[in-house]
Amino acid sequence: MTRVQIVEYESLLKYADYENCEVWLLNTPRGEVDERCIVVKEITDSTLPNREKFPAIMTELIERHPSTSHLETVSVEESDDNGNTLFDENGNVRMHEVEMEVAELGFDYEVITRSKDNFSVSMYICDEQKIREVKI
Repeated sequence: MTRVQIVEYESLLKYADYENCEVWLLNTPRGEVDERCIVVKEITDSTLPNREKFPAIMTELIERHPSTSHLETVSVEESDDNGNTLFDENGNVRMHEVEMEVAELGFDYEVITRSKDNFSVSMYICDEQKIREVKI
């Protein structure tokens, strides 16, 4: 499986493992970078925050290294039409096996960053447009 390193900034490229990984840069380099470093200008030149550029890089990676899938047998609880769990005569949960298609990325990746927070997503519990923030 291909190993990929997504490097947040040019200054962090010194931590990249070019020998064992495909190295992708997330932000626009100021100068020349190692020719082995993959730079997708439509993404790196974007003014979006890194947490929004990341899905675009992942899309590019999935196109380059397609996902694979396989069938896997899993045990699931049996339930009635109302979603209630069914039990056998001994009081054990009734189970049956089903085959599920399981998808796996065609690559393994690591992000090299100064801060994990740069790749976090905060969410509002209400419509953000309905919030008025008052500075005191």
